[in-house]
Amino acid sequence: MVLEQLYFTSSERGHGPVAGYRFNALSPGASAEAQRDVHALVGYRPPRSQAFPAGPDELRQCPVNLCFRPGISGSPAILANVEYVGRDFSGGFGNFFAHAFAAGTAADLAEGLGGRLPIETWRSPVWVRSQSPDLTLPPYSGPLPRGGVTPAAVEAFLAGHPLADRLPLLVTAVAAAQAGWGPPVLLVETDSDRVALWIGAVSYLLPPRAAETLAFATYTAEPPALAAMHVIGTVPETAAELPLDLVHAFELFDLPAGRVPGGRPLAVAAVAARVGVGAARALWQTAATLAEPETPFDAWYGPLSAAAALNGIQLALPEDRAVAEWAARSIERLDPAAADDLALKLNQQPQWRGEDYLPILFKLAWRGRNQALCDEIRIRQIDIELARVRDGVPGASAAARIESPRVRLRVASRIRDLLESAPVGSAPGVLRLLDWARRTGLEPELETDFLVELTRWVFVPEAMSGRWTDDAADPLRAALRSWPPVRQGFVMYLRELAERGAAGLDAALDGPLGPFLRGTASFEVELAAYPELQEALWISRARQDPAQQATVLHAVLHRRGVRLPDAELLGRVWPRGWSAQEMAHVATATPLEDLDDDAVAAWFLDTLATASTPEDIPWYVTVGRRLLASPSARRLEARCVPLAKAVELDRRCRAVRDFKDLEWIARQDSTATTMIAVMVAALLPDLLTASKLDPDQVCSVLELMYPDAMRAFLAKVQTPPLDVSEAGLMRIAGVYVLAETRYHHDSVLRAELIACVDQAAGEMTEQEWEELRGLILSSRRQVEDEFLTYEESRQPPRPRFPFGLRKRG
Repeated sequence: MVLEQLYFTSSERGHGPVAGYRFNALSPGASAEAQRDVHALVGYRPPRSQAFPAGPDELRQCPVNLCFRPGISGSPAILANVEYVGRDFSGGFGNFFAHAFAAGTAADLAEGLGGRLPIETWRSPVWVRSQSPDLTLPPYSGPLPRGGVTPAAVEAFLAGHPLADRLPLLVTAVAAAQAGWGPPVLLVETDSDRVALWIGAVSYLLPPRAAETLAFATYTAEPPALAAMHVIGTVPETAAELPLDLVHAFELFDLPAGRVPGGRPLAVAAVAARVGVGAARALWQTAATLAEPETPFDAWYGPLSAAAALNGIQLALPEDRAVAEWAARSIERLDPAAADDLALKLNQQPQWRGEDYLPILFKLAWRGRNQALCDEIRIRQIDIELARVRDGVPGASAAARIESPRVRLRVASRIRDLLESAPVGSAPGVLRLLDWARRTGLEPELETDFLVELTRWVFVPEAMSGRWTDDAADPLRAALRSWPPVRQGFVMYLRELAERGAAGLDAALDGPLGPFLRGTASFEVELAAYPELQEALWISRARQDPAQQATVLHAVLHRRGVRLPDAELLGRVWPRGWSAQEMAHVATATPLEDLDDDAVAAWFLDTLATASTPEDIPWYVTVGRRLLASPSARRLEARCVPLAKAVELDRRCRAVRDFKDLEWIARQDSTATTMIAVMVAALLPDLLTASKLDPDQVCSVLELMYPDAMRAFLAKVQTPPLDVSEAGLMRIAGVYVLAETRYHHDSVLRAELIACVDQAAGEMTEQEWEELRGLILSSRRQVEDEFLTYEESRQPPRPRFPFGLRKRG
């Protein structure tokens, strides 16, 4: 790219009609606009103390103004070097010499710089400091040579400067001026060389485009004249002469005085400064490949931090967040190769292994088509997720299905590690992990043998503790329902108990374990292959719900294919013995006549021996009759004697035909056999009242009966309405004869017998009484005197009706 050259100074010869400040020489292509802009830009006034230098050495100490103005709205771009030369052609002081390069646009000038920044031409050998004898200058071709501002020089300068840590603030202020939301920066330093180094530092820390278009001047005595610049340098002497209101129009950095603005720098400026001016240019070039076009300076934080990571620089926490936020917005437009590279570099940053950054890291790896890294990140995420699931953190996981084979294997191994290290009492956490594994589809990766063992040392104790609910959603119930190995683990535990004996198995199932297992239909199905365990589970239900005992017994017998139980089974179903009603129910449903097990027969005999009331007679006789027909009863003949008597008594009671039968029944009455006495007392009164006997026969039967049976008969006689049939009157006559012939010695019982006759007599008509009187006297003549006395003891007799005449309605 060819650059137009312009020399401006106070000269006798030059372009223009009048000697003085004018262009001494120009390239032919230097436009009028370029001449006007250079003229406005290169004005120079030295500090007062240096206006009259005594010699070349003092002259060289005067400030140098390297100024740059990018082309704006089509105007030329200008880069000029202005130096104080002391005297002009007339011998007066105040003359300066400006050597300028002009290009049509900033891009053209940048091309002429050959990739260098404008500030890097500071004190470059290209700058001319004397007039040209020829008024026409050739255009300059080829890149401008580098001057004294280099990254190394800037780094060395900052290393020894006490205010180097304020560089981020300076970069922030300059960027604000460039963006238009801050005033120009007025930079005060002890000399223009130091100003140039500061501007160089700022340029290196700005984005490439911003650095290429940074408008600056390294020295001026009149800052307002250059107010369009972004950063303007001067020296303390000149700055001290400026009015305060003029100074306030700038963002003042008076470095010799230690005065810098307060506030915090932009984060991007801090990152760039932390990286350092030596590495910043390369960092910005990398960031430029990541950022969107025309990105404002304050929006470079994310891309620049990402570029730092790509260059292996350890990020600070705020920079991590900036990268994450930027990547979330920009990931879809990133080149896959760049996304992969960034994901790999970020994965090397320790903090990016934390939970907060893994989602965006995964997206970057996915964008970069790096399946291996995606798997590694997913495994890391799942590790964190599993710990939260184990600890029961609310909303810990949505448990998405895992498809990657590599991830499945690694995660299954991790789950197993967590399950194996679970402490005692950690069943809730183990259950949560298993449920998570099921919902993510990892069941096939968890070995059956391992889960069986896990069940035995974690889930079985939990079930036995009772820390579960009847809700179908209970985690332990869900595990038993959903995991076949868990069911197998419970089966194995029950089998081990069964091998040590049914007592231990029943004891375990009598606790919370029994209801837990019975409440899961799929587990009972599992037990179909283990009849002994299935029976035990049924029996546990019977032991805890008595209403189920008979049903369970029949179910066990049906499963075994037998018709009669053994004593062990009865003892397991009825550990505290059965009731008479339960025994009768079982007897009804079993072929008791075929019983050939003396231990089982003893169960029935023991219960039959408890019968003691009239209500017991039906089942006592029914069960006894059937039991007596069994082989066991024949072997247990001695124990069955009372039962045989009772059965025979029942048979004779059912076949009564005459007095002899009743007499035989009465003779069986004995307090030595409880149920015989009960049966006689319950059955004989009805048989007596149903039979037609003469008074002597009635008396004979009653005489054989024990008082309880006799009183039962008296109650029947006294029950209204009074039976005044011939048979009824003979029974009353028999009662009276018994009272007078057998119970003189027992005044209590005699009184009860006479009271029965009294009650009956009070309800009789005269004719009925006469019939009764005749039956008594004709039965036993030896009671005539007692009977007459009895008649006299009654109420005073009426003529012909000693007991009165009563009419029955």
